[in-house]
Amino acid sequence: SKYPVVLKIETGTLQDYFVGFNRAVGPNAQNAEADNEVTIIQVEGGDGLNIAQSYLKAHLISGEVYTIGNFANTEEPLSIKVTSIDLSTEPGSADINIVFGSDLHECTRSAECFDDGVYCNGVEMCDTDAGIPGVCVSSGNPCESGLKCVKNTQSCTACDEVTIQLTTDNYAGETSWDIKYCDEVTIQ
Repeated sequence: SKYPVVLKIETGTLQDYFVGFNRAVGPNAQNAEADNEVTIIQVEGGDGLNIAQSYLKAHLISGEVYTIGNFANTEEPLSIKVTSIDLSTEPGSADINIVFGSDLHECTRSAECFDDGVYCNGVEMCDTDAGIPGVCVSSGNPCESGLKCVKNTQSCTACDEVTIQLTTDNYAGETSWDIKYCDEVTIQ
């Protein structure tokens, strides 16, 4: 199927999140909780690959929002908003918006989005890709490829120079590596 069933939100910590649509049909028709709602599950370790304790953090209907404060120790929130749930189609579906770095602020045009004063996350604009109302989001790193954004000076500067010395084992053909600009673009 072309539709994702579960979305993993990687935090870089032991506490990752999984977002899913708890469609109450077939073997899932006898749910005791959260029928036809978007569920947000947090796991304690295991990276979603191994057995781990999990917690139901929220179950949302259309229009509801769940916000994780200090997401991944960034001191910024991450908000998950259910924009719609459609049970009339097969399969049923839920559309969500995930917004990082600011409180979820609904909008219909970019003029309604206030500048957060942080140069390095770009210009705030209204994202209406998932429908109206949209949400205010930051446009991202304002620097050109090969440059990095310096928060304390609120400016773009060249990436630092890198020197590499690589020693391989007996299987040198299995060794690979990339050099990336500080903005994560791979240098060819």
